[in-house]
Amino acid sequence: MKNLISIRISVGIILAGITLLPIFASAQQINQQRLKELSEKYALASLPMLRELLSIPNDAFYPNNIEKNVKWCEEAFKERNFTTRRIATKAAPLLLAERKVKKAKKNSACLPAG
Repeated sequence: MKNLISIRISVGIILAGITLLPIFASAQQINQQRLKELSEKYALASLPMLRELLSIPNDAFYPNNIEKNVKWCEEAFKERNFTTRRIATKAAPLLLAERKVKKAKKNSACLPAG
């Protein structure tokens, strides 16, 4: 159960990070104080979304619970211009979300610690 909660919190943090991505992408042009202000503003704004995610039942014993979580995540990523792809496993499906950025200088991956 702790692993499921940890994964859900990790997804919430990733989604909050995605919300902040445009700000961090131009962080060199923003002073530290302004960056702190924007981070707090967007972190607080993302709390309802995190609450919504955490309110979805998430017991891996019940496939319908996992399906609800995967669908929620698919929609959340699509709203942010990510493409998503399900990866079938013997247990619950995995969800791969990707957003390609033209002229990106770096690639990054966010994976929950496990």
